Amino acid sequence: MGNTAATGPANTPTVTGADRTWTQVATIENSAGNTLQFTLFRSLSGSANSGALTIDLAGQTNNRCTWSLTEYTNVATTGTNGADAVVQSATGEVPSGSPATSLTVTLAAFGNADNATYGTIITEANVVTITEGSGFTEIAEASPGESRTIQTEFKATNDTSVDWTFDSSVGEAIAVEIKFAVAGAPWNLPLMGVGN
Repeated sequence: MGNTAATGPANTPTVTGADRTWTQVATIENSAGNTLQFTLFRSLSGSANSGALTIDLAGQTNNRCTWSLTEYTNVATTGTNGADAVVQSATGEVPSGSPATSLTVTLAAFGNADNATYGTIITEANVVTITEGSGFTEIAEASPGESRTIQTEFKATNDTSVDWTFDSSVGEAIAVEIKFAVAGAPWNLPLMGVGN
């Protein structure tokens, strides 16, 4: 998430590093002046990689930048840079000026019963407690300050209603369907991190 210090629109970021390619999956801007850009990227590697990641906001000064990183095993490895691992994505917003206590992002019917569900949300209020949706596991949650809280959640089964509840806030969210590689093999979350 990048939040420009100037008048919008916020630049769409790029990500480089860790000896791999990062491809944009989905992005959503806040409806109030387009000053906030919330973007999801994917990357695929057949072996362990290490190294620094660089989030580039294309020369635009931002007063806030928050990120979260999650790694999965047992994903489909076909398609360019994991293109087949992310089957579909959708976005949703609680718009500025209309605070609420919940948000649901709706996905289409899943392509396979073994596919998994992932969601991430950024709220535009500081130190907001975010509760994951029913059946979801919270991966990470952080309030780095500057009026933002980020949370990620995962479900090893199909769920077309990716949801959260939270203290009164506005915010943006992205949900995806993740394609399995081997039916019946476990979904693991070996790595996660958040920062700002």
